[in-house]
Amino acid sequence: MRSSRHAEKGPTKEHFQPVEAAAGGSGWAELGAHVGITVDADAEEAYLELHTPHDFKTLDELRVVLIPIATLAPGTGMTMTVQVDHGKPNEPYNQHSKTLAKSFVAVANIVTEVDIRDLVDGTVKLEAKDYMGIKISRASGQNTNALMLGARIKYTAKKHIYE
Repeated sequence: MRSSRHAEKGPTKEHFQPVEAAAGGSGWAELGAHVGITVDADAEEAYLELHTPHDFKTLDELRVVLIPIATLAPGTGMTMTVQVDHGKPNEPYNQHSKTLAKSFVAVANIVTEVDIRDLVDGTVKLEAKDYMGIKISRASGQNTNALMLGARIKYTAKKHIYE
């Protein structure tokens, strides 16, 4: 008997969006063949924009992708601030906005993904055709020291356009 598991769920899709802009003294840098924006001092920021496609149904993953420039002792971790604003056309740019401090284990020169799904998966969920701005920053007192590469979104698509 054939499994029907694929008939129950739409296809899974992924998209990576590189960082696009810097502020507060941060700037473009390279590490080997990777290029991104360094965030390694107070008030430095990296920005990117995403658009959720028309076939978006549910969010599976949303992750900031970076390469730490420093290794931090176990238990200490690296902390950065992530802000996400999202909304549809003809809505205010910050119709839905959330900011959180995110901590993670940092090992120098290791490509690292930090889960930020909780910034868009609360009471107001990300929807098809939303525009989403992501700001990654180092607030005063935080210890962010990384090359920001971008963000990766993984979602389940609608099986049919009319779904």
